[in-house]
Amino acid sequence: MKIAPVRLAITLAALITSLVPPFIDRRDYAAAVNTYVKNPTLQNRVVLAREHAKNRRLVLFARLGVGGVLFVVMNIAWWCASKDREIGAQEPK
Repeated sequence: MKIAPVRLAITLAALITSLVPPFIDRRDYAAAVNTYVKNPTLQNRVVLAREHAKNRRLVLFARLGVGGVLFVVMNIAWWCASKDREIGAQEPK
């Protein structure tokens, strides 16, 4: 396998996963936001920061997973498209 298709696949996978916004809806995070909005104390801010960190971690893992899957799919497609194929009947040897 040549290096150029791998670089292209990595670049495209990274570009696609960074442009598509992830949507992770967690009840714990929503509850922390609501609690902080209603009562903005230091304790609620700490809980909100902890839940926000969990959300960021989930977003990172989701993007890494999607990027990895896209990388594999693009490499398989590139490999299938670059195979030499003979069309028609083959001559006997």
